[in-house]
Amino acid sequence: MDAYYGTATYLPLADGARFRITLSRDALIARPVNDPAREAIGDWGQ
Repeated sequence: MDAYYGTATYLPLADGARFRITLSRDALIARPVNDPAREAIGDWGQ
């Protein structure tokens, strides 16, 4: 999930979920790094 200036990124909360957050010149980037986080992202919006 990427957020550019003037936007927002929402992440689902789940027990044990871990995300890697990085900052580029123009974006905040959140990527899941474990199975609970990937499952939370996969189930989100259903």
